[in-house]
Amino acid sequence: MKPFLYLSARTSDEATAAERASMLEHTGLSSRDLAHHRLDRAPLPEVDLAELSGVLLGGSPYDWSAPSERKDALQRRVERDVYALVRRILDADFPFFGACYGMGAVATVLDAPLGPDFAEDAGAVTLEVTSAGRSDSLLGDAPAQISSFVGHHESLLEVPAGAELLLTSATAPVQMMRVGERGYATQFHPELDRSAFIRRATLYDGHGYYPAGHIAAIEQATLGLDTRPAHRLLRRFALEHARR
Repeated sequence: MKPFLYLSARTSDEATAAERASMLEHTGLSSRDLAHHRLDRAPLPEVDLAELSGVLLGGSPYDWSAPSERKDALQRRVERDVYALVRRILDADFPFFGACYGMGAVATVLDAPLGPDFAEDAGAVTLEVTSAGRSDSLLGDAPAQISSFVGHHESLLEVPAGAELLLTSATAPVQMMRVGERGYATQFHPELDRSAFIRRATLYDGHGYYPAGHIAAIEQATLGLDTRPAHRLLRRFALEHARR
């Protein structure tokens, strides 16, 4: 099988390792079939899409909509690399799945408005499947409502022209969309189960994703949450687009 390429844009070694483990678990791919490139460690080399099954982009503490004067040289380089690749991917309708930071990447390529209006503190979210979502291959037999985890400073303000809204919520209108036939982006984190979410939230305590020191309250509020339907999005993406 041609491998999938997973891109990470986190500067924390612990957060990066945990996100990669979650991606491996919920895509069902082996480490051989999910190649990994840390954008914080090295510029993105030339990517030959013909040699891949698809590309996945994880989350990041970087905000695309942040003022340029707040972005250091590393963030600007990561954004240039991601923008160039995601633009190629969308132009080719190549299989892509971006989570959170990946949503911002797609929005930026499509020149769609991003801002803080629908920022969500770290925690659980209830997602509503839209009529377009009901007919999408990744969501076709999902329940009408599914649960997952969020935590972001920026989000899409509206669905970009030409994109299909697949999941929405009361707190952020664009939670999942499809661009073309094979380009997916989520505002939530389908790779996170509760234990992985608590670990990540603890790592980012004090970074503005929730009131500092409130991790115990978040743990209590998310007891018993079933996120398996959200995880299945990643597994179905991998199964649908794997190629030889």
